[in-house]
Amino acid sequence: MERASYRELAEWYDLVYARKQYAREARILHRLAERSGRSGGHRLLDVGCGTGEHLRFLRAWYEVTGVDASPEMLRVARRKLPGIPFRRGDMRDFVVPGRFDVLTCLFSAIGYLEDDAALSATFARFFAALRPGGVALIEPWLRPVDWRPGGVHLLEAGDRERSVARMNASDRDGEFSIMVMHYLVGDRRGVRHFVEHHRMRLVPHGHLLQLLRRAGFHPRLERSVMPLGRGLLVAVRPAEPPARRSGGSGRRTKP
Repeated sequence: MERASYRELAEWYDLVYARKQYAREARILHRLAERSGRSGGHRLLDVGCGTGEHLRFLRAWYEVTGVDASPEMLRVARRKLPGIPFRRGDMRDFVVPGRFDVLTCLFSAIGYLEDDAALSATFARFFAALRPGGVALIEPWLRPVDWRPGGVHLLEAGDRERSVARMNASDRDGEFSIMVMHYLVGDRRGVRHFVEHHRMRLVPHGHLLQLLRRAGFHPRLERSVMPLGRGLLVAVRPAEPPARRSGGSGRRTKP
């Protein structure tokens, strides 16, 4: 899977995204989970948790766990949120003890999955990680019709001790969006430059819903619920039917 490494960005990530509305997003996710989930518990797993910023707010309602593939991002998360369990793992085959009532996969992390096989493996893993009646809340990447290659964008952020400027150019390679992001970062040690490459697959929402159904979910799309406007896939693992009583079919027999 080709994706951004975050090796150098991890220590700057929260500063770069300081304006992201994590608290608001957490409230939205909680309302949707309360409305859609039927498992009756309060265990939440954030897959692709990054530095754990969503979990910082979601822990107000849930017993939370985070999974991410980047050891550098997990190092920041553990330092910021001591006591919360974090595990390193790929979203396609992660292993976490127990099952959960809510699973989140946010900020378009599934966009890094390179084909349908990777998406199917991921959705199957999500299904297995949930209790019956549990709900997965998945923020997709952009659709093919949404991507506009050729743009150049500048972001600046800073606090009293550090400053960062990011300039990125966008391109397209078939069904993949390409972003090359150049970072200038400065602190007491001086100014440094590094580059991150992002290659994310553009998938229609309808196709994602189809793959979720094949994995066993009952999914729907909430189009404009999240602040970024990329939509949110709400996928419920069906509740298991009640077990039959032993001792026959229950039909009345003749005396």
